Amino acid sequence: KAYQLAKAMGLQTSDMNQGDFGLGSATINHSYMSWITGDTTEADFEGVANGNLGIYVKGAEIVDGVNGLVVEFTQPDSVAYSRWFAKDNSGSVWLLKEKRGEIMEVSYIPFLPAKPKAGWKNWSNASAVPKTNVIIANENATVRLRDGSLLEDCIELHFRSPAVNQIEYYSKGKNLVKIEKL
Repeated sequence: KAYQLAKAMGLQTSDMNQGDFGLGSATINHSYMSWITGDTTEADFEGVANGNLGIYVKGAEIVDGVNGLVVEFTQPDSVAYSRWFAKDNSGSVWLLKEKRGEIMEVSYIPFLPAKPKAGWKNWSNASAVPKTNVIIANENATVRLRDGSLLEDCIELHFRSPAVNQIEYYSKGKNLVKIEKL
């Protein structure tokens, strides 16, 4: 089961209901991340190429026995990647796997807690930071969008994996609104 892998990796599982996934795990309806199959939207992207990040919610797919939602992202420079998300029974969102180019990484990591708070990190062993990790740096961030507008009360989430290091901003009811690639 996913929570056993998470525990073995030293990931925080106690307030995640130990990664217990039910039949509706591909229904991602978190207050900061709510996607429905067929949705297409955009977010701001800052990196090698600045512009709009295309987001397409492809549909559900089973990952090691867990029903996950596949979300495809296309950067302004046409680089595309996919993520598989699942919501556990406590309402927390997990990243099951990610594919960037030909590199597929199976993660099974807590990605967004049911109740986000600044300082949250998805692992508990301070001496063993996992190669893929998430930290909520700020739960009340103000984000300046490319159109010049300011969006308040966003979650600033730092995501690091072997393939990427970026800051992602999620707004309540608006989902992912901006990525800054570091």
